[in-house]
Amino acid sequence: MAVRELTKAAYEAMPLEIQLLCKAKAAGECEAKASTILSEAAATKTPTNVQYAKALKNCISPKLQFFDMVRQLTGWEWTVIGGGLSPHLRGMLNVSSYHTGVNQAGLMWKQATLNFTDKHLNPYLSYLGTVFI
Repeated sequence: MAVRELTKAAYEAMPLEIQLLCKAKAAGECEAKASTILSEAAATKTPTNVQYAKALKNCISPKLQFFDMVRQLTGWEWTVIGGGLSPHLRGMLNVSSYHTGVNQAGLMWKQATLNFTDKHLNPYLSYLGTVFI
């Protein structure tokens, strides 16, 4: 079993009050990171590549928590594909995807789909080329 699945199983086994404390703690950390990033961006009006890179890094955990919460609320599984000019790649276009849910083999959609990047991410990358011209 993967670390994420073990962590999720341990979290779900906790009493509701512990789960709520965990969510509150994560929300507080997310808010603190967001306020720092926003105040730094406001100081320069237009965010720098360093600020964009920091925001992308700090947003991973809150995004995953958000998608998991939406999954729990709706009973649906979700995939979100996003992309743009990457500060990590000197302004070149980049895409990424986030997934909830695993099949009976323990694989997310990306892992279970042969040539996922070629079939799904590359066409989106091509589309972004028409957006960021």
